[in-house]
Amino acid sequence: MEGGAWQEKLLDWTTSKSIDPDGANYLSMERVSGVVSLYVNGVLVGQVNSDRFPTGRLGIGGSTYDQGNATVCLDNLRVWRLE
Repeated sequence: MEGGAWQEKLLDWTTSKSIDPDGANYLSMERVSGVVSLYVNGVLVGQVNSDRFPTGRLGIGGSTYDQGNATVCLDNLRVWRLE
């Protein structure tokens, strides 16, 4: 969300064999020198060049769209800045 309005997504939806539907999963995102990279359980699942977010807040979201009965737990969130 930027300026109170949702913006176009940086990365398209994709499936990943790296996601364990029955266990814990580790997600990470980094932006280094204008490249945003998304990892699931240590495996790179997407990358895009972007200068949209040089600074600001971090948000995490998800959806099951029209599928119901999803349980999502978030534990041990770590955010740090690389210098």
